Amino acid sequence: MGHKNKILIAVANEKQHNQILTILEESYSLLNCVSPSDLIKTAADLILIDTKFLVETSPDIMETLQQNMKFRNTPVIIIIEEKDNIYAHLNSSNRYIDFIQLPINNAILKNRVKNYLILYNYKIQIANLLKASPDINAITGLPGNNSIMHHVKTSLQNSGNDTMLYCNINNFQEYNTTYGYSAGDKILQFTSKLLKNSTLSADAFESFIGHAYKDIFIIITNSKKAVTVADYIITRFDEGILEHYSKDDIMESKVTAMNREGDMKESPLMTITIAGVDLERFEENQHLLAYKSCFAICERAKQEGYSCIFFDRREKP
Repeated sequence: MGHKNKILIAVANEKQHNQILTILEESYSLLNCVSPSDLIKTAADLILIDTKFLVETSPDIMETLQQNMKFRNTPVIIIIEEKDNIYAHLNSSNRYIDFIQLPINNAILKNRVKNYLILYNYKIQIANLLKASPDINAITGLPGNNSIMHHVKTSLQNSGNDTMLYCNINNFQEYNTTYGYSAGDKILQFTSKLLKNSTLSADAFESFIGHAYKDIFIIITNSKKAVTVADYIITRFDEGILEHYSKDDIMESKVTAMNREGDMKESPLMTITIAGVDLERFEENQHLLAYKSCFAICERAKQEGYSCIFFDRREKP
């Protein structure tokens, strides 16, 4: 028998607890949790917990879990009532928290658990790579800010015949709240693959692609190829992003998500904004200024409300 992932079940409602056992016991090693101390002491690959357990045992247990380095990247699925404010259980130090609303749908629970364990197992597999190269994003596998700054500096030192493209996914956080973090990670992976394909399609094989922060990606490519790369991204993003929404949300061209005040708020579908600056405008030591210029242009461009490209063609600052 192969290795089975361990799932810790901290569900106080007996009926729901038994339902979960029936759904998952064939595929996973299930561990029962009856107290907060069990939760902290037991090593597991995923935690299933309901709000009744949180209220009856320790309302602060989520904060305790997230302060414990052993659990900071462990996926946690919270089973909630419809009236629950999910933000009462959120903490930014763990992005792998998701929610399932009662009554439990067997297929949804199976798929949600499966997807998070795929992600968790993937993170374990690349742990050694991350130790060797800590500037790698665990979701997309792309280099992070240190590598981005290094490549900007290198381009400026080599006469700067490149363009920096600052790519920002709009309304990504609202999508995360509505569809869950596992679905959000798929958006990041979709975008990462799209950016790679954009440079290949433009024969810009020497391009650098980095993942700066959550919904922000950076491409450094030959200035002659920049417009072609950006056009490819805009077109393919708007086409492909619809595959990640429900039919109802596509029909409405919006999603409804709960904000941090607990109020329901409508949000448009995701778009992508691309801001570009020619690095030849900047001196060798102005890598931070180049980055900030891209950010400022992107913030202005996002006000358009749709996927768009803005290039700054001004002379040297």
